Amino acid sequence: MVLTEQEHQLIECIRRLKDPDEFSVTVSRGNGAWEIGMSAGKMRARGVGATFNAAWDNVTGLSF
Repeated sequence: MVLTEQEHQLIECIRRLKDPDEFSVTVSRGNGAWEIGMSAGKMRARGVGATFNAAWDNVTGLSF
């Protein structure tokens, strides 16, 4: 399996967590759109796009 750059970035975000107990990620797909929701402590982020890669590129609200 070959991972995209965006999939690599998601994996790296998870690896770099300072407190993994305070992290969650959800990925859903419906009505032709992908949605990624992430939280780390009190910070929240969300991205939506026609593909996983587009949704990931649109995630705003968190910086790792």
